[in-house]
Formats: sequence, structure tokens, C-alpha cells
Amino acid sequence: MCGIVGILSDRSSDLISSCNQMISHRGPDGAGVYVYKNLALGHNRLSIQDLSESANQPMHSDDGNYTIIFNGEIYNHNEIRSSLRNKINFKTTSDTETLLYAYIENGQKIFNRLNGIFAFAIINKRSGDLIIVRDQFGVKPLYYCINGNELFFGSEIKAFLKISGWNRELDYSALFNYLQLLYSPGEQTPFQNIKKLKPGHFLKCNIYSENLNVKFNKYYELPFDGTRHSLNEKDQISLLDSKFSKAVGRQLLSDVPVGFFLSGGVDSSLVVAKAREIFRIKN
Repeated sequence: MCGIVGILSDRSSDLISSCNQMISHRGPDGAGVYVYKNLALGHNRLSIQDLSESANQPMHSDDGNYTIIFNGEIYNHNEIRSSLRNKINFKTTSDTETLLYAYIENGQKIFNRLNGIFAFAIINKRSGDLIIVRDQFGVKPLYYCINGNELFFGSEIKAFLKISGWNRELDYSALFNYLQLLYSPGEQTPFQNIKKLKPGHFLKCNIYSENLNVKFNKYYELPFDGTRHSLNEKDQISLLDSKFSKAVGRQLLSDVPVGFFLSGGVDSSLVVAKAREIFRIKN
């Protein structure tokens, strides 16, 4: 699962450890913090790929200019890594390192190439640009709070509870949504001053700027051009099976045992059946 937290503030170094501790339950395998000027980053790790300490976070580029904190999994990271092997001497087999150098080499263009679930932040110390990104469908949580000239962000609202001075007024319409729907659509959270970063969006600001100028950018749009494909039933079933097999196979990428949540419904049963089929073929 992992958990990330970041604080852009003059008091970031005093707060980061306690804020990171608030979400320690998200990552029992390791915890780390990093402070650079007025920015502090924290990470709690649940090890899935590359269990070594070399893959711990926050992770830094070889030249020290870039630092990343990342929650999630990039299912196509081996494909992306292969395209970088002639340029990068990788030190780990983690998707975190793949993501870090893929961004260094490609910039924001890499976001649409990522197949996975993710929330991550990368700082370019030379330029001062801080980029915070959420996956295309918002599977991984990412909350943020703009408090005057301060910015807080993290995997859970709980990470902000050790921070004083931000408006904790409740958003009753969001609470009503939670009671009615078991979630609150859009950006709303139970606090008026805390928002969710929208799926398929990234947030950008500069840590060297005197005024916090946060910009929001949409990088993903569900592809639909109105084109209809005429396939007979047999070809439709074959195409669906092919795509389903590929999707399940990608999500079995792990250096630890894989488990499943079975609800007893058709969807979870199909996933387990397909995974069993893939494991049988591999072995």
C-alpha cells in the first residue's frame, strides 16, 4: 500500500516526522523522511517489488537533483525500463526507480504511458519544480491542503492532523455524501480546506517562489472518438479474454506472495480463475 506525505512550509522540518508517523500503518517495512530547504517529504513502505533497502524511499537520482516519493505500482514498468536501459544504469529492480528516471528522461509526457495505480511527488531541486501526480482513474488516494503560503499533501487526511493553523471547518455536504453514498464524489472531503487531487491530474508549484502559485493540469482524458468496431460474438469474447488476461497478468508482478480478496461475486472469481490459469502456464 505505502503512504506518502509532503509539506511545503517554513516549518516543514519540524513537522514531517510526526506527520509521517500518523500514516505509519500504511507501510510496516520501512519509513524515511527527507528535508530540502522548505520542502519535507515522508514515506512509509510496504515492500512489493525489490525488497532490498536500496529501493527505500524517499529515493534520489544519481546526481542528487531529483527526489521521489511514490505510493502504488506501475504494471508496465519493465517495458518502460527496457526503453531506458541504454541511458540509465539502474541500481534496483523497483518500479520506483523506473518511474523516477522515466520522468527525468521524458518529463510530463511519461504520465500517459504509465499503466498502474499511483500517487507520487517529484522535486527537481535545480529548477525548484514540485510535481504531484495521481493515477488516471484515482485508484490511489491523494489529498492536499493549501493554507496561505503553505502546501500539505499526502495519502491520508490523518497525516495533516499534527499540523496546526489550518481551517478545520467541516464540509457538511461532503459528510452527507459519505452517509448516502459511502464516498464523496469529486474533490470534496469532510474538511472544507482539504481537497482530493482529481484523477488524471497533476499539481505543480515551485518551492523557490515567494508566493505559492499552485497550478492544476489534466493529463488524461478517457479516450472516446465515437468509433464503433463491428465484431461478431466470437471475436468479441476472444478480444475480451486477451485484454483480461493481460490486465490480470500485469498485476501479478510482485517479489512477495500474491493474495486475493474474494467477495463471492463473478468479478473476483474471474480474476482468481484467470490468475490460476496464468500461474499454471508459467509453471
